[in-house]
Amino acid sequence: MHQLNLSKNTEKKLINTFSYQTFAQKLLEPATFDYFAGASSDEITLKANQTDFQNLKIVPSMLNDVSNINLKTTILGTTIATPIMLAPVAFQSLAYPNGEIETAKASSLLKTIMILSTLSTTSLEDVVKFNPEFSWFQLYVFQDKKINLDLITRAKEAGYKAIVVTVDSQYSGKRERDWLNNFNLPNHLKLANLTNYQFAKSQNKTSSWLHNFIDDNYDKSFTWNDLESLINSAQLPVFIKGILNVNDAHKAKSIGASGIIISNHGGRSIDTAITSIQALENIGSKVNSPEFVIILDSGIRRGTDIFKALALGAKAVCIGRPYIWGLAIEKAQGVVKIVDILNAELTTTMGLAGVNDVNKITSEYLSHA
Repeated sequence: MHQLNLSKNTEKKLINTFSYQTFAQKLLEPATFDYFAGASSDEITLKANQTDFQNLKIVPSMLNDVSNINLKTTILGTTIATPIMLAPVAFQSLAYPNGEIETAKASSLLKTIMILSTLSTTSLEDVVKFNPEFSWFQLYVFQDKKINLDLITRAKEAGYKAIVVTVDSQYSGKRERDWLNNFNLPNHLKLANLTNYQFAKSQNKTSSWLHNFIDDNYDKSFTWNDLESLINSAQLPVFIKGILNVNDAHKAKSIGASGIIISNHGGRSIDTAITSIQALENIGSKVNSPEFVIILDSGIRRGTDIFKALALGAKAVCIGRPYIWGLAIEKAQGVVKIVDILNAELTTTMGLAGVNDVNKITSEYLSHA
């Protein structure tokens, strides 16, 4: 990892998520940067996740009292200070030593939810100590069902408030940057949540260790019936991450999920898949209800993006790459600064659009022309 001493001049240039990405690239080893920044195949969906937000236009309403802007919202009875949540991101110690702990500290300071990845480089038990009120746990579904149940039990006993089951990773997307870089975890890092379990030995089908691990160990036979059984046994609220299809959203609701996270895995799964904001347009008005929470993930880079997601029916959004760039530069404080930047942009957008509460942003503020 390179060292970059931030001068006051540099700090002045860190004004948005894109500038943080530029400076993070100077800090990180090329293969590490590519792991976080990259996506599958031609990275078409990665790019479209952002550009599709631009196709939605905001329709302001004038002469409303916007002297006080409320960003607080409530999810599962917990009030969070912002509709911005921290998505599950694997291997955060590649970005900064003890990365997941730094992110947990930031989440606690921000009073918003952090979703810890199964593929964390710090154990779920250790991370939650730094963020006991706002921690959810993300589960990749393994072929060995005992591992899945054990991870859920561990999360519950450690104090996590919800489980997020990722359902779009039965196979690994073809992340060509990782193949070219022979991506692997360095020897000093480990899959801290998985050290006590036995996994299939990699067949070394590709030069990416992670690709091989996913293809050899994730459950390709997992179905809606299995998911319903998992929800019934979890004894925690369960969210389904990776939903893009309105019929799947209805199924998730019907089997007892507390909500869904609309996501295409940041473009890391199927390239040319529908973007998350497109999926939200199809799903938001048809499935949304007070007892079923919709969260949008993938493509958030600006406060205007958040505004548009909320207008289309999302209760909150998840960010991933942007906070990793903050983490790489300034550890927990960098994560806080990223969310602060997006909060400020969202506040300005709301004020100029004429709405003073994130819970009152509706589709009347958008045009699809």
